[in-house]
Amino acid sequence: MPPRGLRTPTDTAQNRSSNRFRTKTNENREETPRNQANFNEFLGAGFLIRRVVEKHGVVVNFRAYPLTERRITSNPPEAPLTGAVVSPDGKYVVYSDPTGLYLRQLSTGETRLWSLPKSFLVWPDCWFPDGAHLLVLRIDGQPGTEGIWKPSLYKLSLLGGEPQKIMDDAAAGVVSPDGTRIAYLPNPALSNELWVMDSDGANSRKVVSAATRYHQVSMPGKIYPLVWSPNGNRLAYVEHHFVAGPDPVGPTFSLQTIGRNGDSPTVVLDDPRIGPALWWTPDGRILFAYREDPAGKQNNYGVYSIRIDERTGKATGSPQPITQAEGGISGLSATADGKRLVVWRTNAPTEVFITKFDARNHQWKEPRRLTLDSNDNIADAWTLDSKAVLFVSNRNGTWKLFKQNIAETTPEVMAEGPGISLPRLSADGTQILYLSAPASADVSFPASLMSKPLAGGPPRQILQGRGIINFQCAQAPSPPCIFSRLDGQTLVFSSFDLEHGAGRELLRIPNGYTNWSLSSDGSKLAIFLDPHRIRFVTLATAAAHDVTVKDWPLSNGDWAANGHSVYMPSGTSKGIPVILEVDQAGRAKVVIEGSANIGFACMVQSPDGLNGLLLEFIPAENNAWIVDNF
Repeated sequence: MPPRGLRTPTDTAQNRSSNRFRTKTNENREETPRNQANFNEFLGAGFLIRRVVEKHGVVVNFRAYPLTERRITSNPPEAPLTGAVVSPDGKYVVYSDPTGLYLRQLSTGETRLWSLPKSFLVWPDCWFPDGAHLLVLRIDGQPGTEGIWKPSLYKLSLLGGEPQKIMDDAAAGVVSPDGTRIAYLPNPALSNELWVMDSDGANSRKVVSAATRYHQVSMPGKIYPLVWSPNGNRLAYVEHHFVAGPDPVGPTFSLQTIGRNGDSPTVVLDDPRIGPALWWTPDGRILFAYREDPAGKQNNYGVYSIRIDERTGKATGSPQPITQAEGGISGLSATADGKRLVVWRTNAPTEVFITKFDARNHQWKEPRRLTLDSNDNIADAWTLDSKAVLFVSNRNGTWKLFKQNIAETTPEVMAEGPGISLPRLSADGTQILYLSAPASADVSFPASLMSKPLAGGPPRQILQGRGIINFQCAQAPSPPCIFSRLDGQTLVFSSFDLEHGAGRELLRIPNGYTNWSLSSDGSKLAIFLDPHRIRFVTLATAAAHDVTVKDWPLSNGDWAANGHSVYMPSGTSKGIPVILEVDQAGRAKVVIEGSANIGFACMVQSPDGLNGLLLEFIPAENNAWIVDNF
């Protein structure tokens, strides 16, 4: 689960100031489609002329685009798909959900549960080319070094038998077209290297490491997903690069190819709207997920294609649309003849819930949903009277800042504009503070910390700078307001005030891609150093001590209203989301437990201590769809 306030490279890409693809062609220069206005007009009408070059000449094939996706699974939100791949012959699709692994015959719809050992939870990764074996990701339910689950790759047979382990601590496995090799990601918690091994797990070797892009922050990139070329000589993958900024600022993405031995790396596309799904078809096209609307923030992705010279790995044409529909795309797979495509669509928006504290029993009650909307709603703060919460949402197509009374069902728009994120309150509770970025996915953007009267009035800029990822004010009469920014790989903390802007530097944390929280009285910082360590810093003396929370993976947290402990999201060894209360000695106890199919992002207690706001990831439409003759 990504840290609150920081969007990791596995999250949704945001806008860039340009809405054009940046394509690396054989001449290694930037190219955009010719006659762009006519192209957009033609695409808007839903038609595209595709030329198919055959052995005996050129045939012009007229086809209506985008094509329609046909649903093949109908799982409810309570049982979301966790993977779906089509068999090489196109007769079957295998998919997984929280209840197990299933094999469906596409011609009849007949479905059977794949027989597996008890508690052997797997997600399908890829079919072997013989169509009789399946590569799966096993989730063993035991905490790994960086998180809840330690994954491993296994081989299953349609004919039955015991699962065969291929590799521990590995994920995203893809079998080569001839079945002799498997490309995969070792140490999936980092996902910054692509490796290849023989199909039995032997002879593993690194192919490439994700690059570090040196802009306002130097953080290693991540790799996901990956796919083989039809002849097995190259691999394609998407590289993710972190951009310093709070939710909903996202990473940048580039589609790249490389020889299977690490030779001839090539950037095909560089675009923040590329999604986490790839396939390479026999006719030389790479299929990829793409968020088409350059202006909106609705996370709706279509399938696009780009034709590739398989020898060089370079693009020989411009991207073309295949499908467009609602929701994200987490996986693509196609048949060996390239005539049938399965699209695994996912959607799990962030929603705001309210939980009441029962002071008599010292327990938090069952949360109730506050934001009655199916889009992302990201809350970060309460008003000082504890009657309303502040959140940003993309419900109207662009990110806006809202205030909603917890006793009401509809919110009030407080601010709008490009790149709004991270709503907070000033120390006296009269001003809404937030970040605004003109081009939130552009790595060169300077974020502006803005102030706007809660009672109404125009906004004004307090300070501006690159790499700002968090800020917070203590409650009056406590003086400090603090913001943090990434300078290379160092997290720098500085004070600020609403009248004079940035103040003095307070402290630095090396390797500081991390989250933090300021206590309500302004006396302490809680800094979440890694998945198991918290540093408590007393600001008056700079005294610090670290605590280790051994049994629970952590990502972020928020101080309790009394300033004695912090609330933070985590999960059990079986993947059940929980909210922990952790004191300054590192002792943790579960105060809220969720269900297996959701995730907690944070919990923020109201100033009066009587309520808490919970951010939850709620599965919506998560199913598989099919496209023929694409």
